[in-house]
Order: sequence, then C-alpha cells, then structure tokens
Amino acid sequence: MPLSQTGSYTNQICHNHISMLTSQMWSYTRTHIRNTVS
Repeated sequence: MPLSQTGSYTNQICHNHISMLTSQMWSYTRTHIRNTVS
C-alpha cells in the first residue's frame, strides 16, 4: 500500500472520529442545558 494512500486513509478515520465526537458532545450539551433550564 503506497504511503500517500495510507495517509489519506488515516486522515479519513481521524475526520470521522472527530465528527462523531463532535456530534456526541453536541447532543450531550443540548440535553444538559435542557435539564438545567427545566
């Protein structure tokens, strides 16, 4: 497997992981804020 292909594959995994973490943080924050307000 060429090095450039490995790099782009790793970048894709990192990007997906960050997107997943961000969406999880958002849903957690929204729930937390809603619980605090009510």
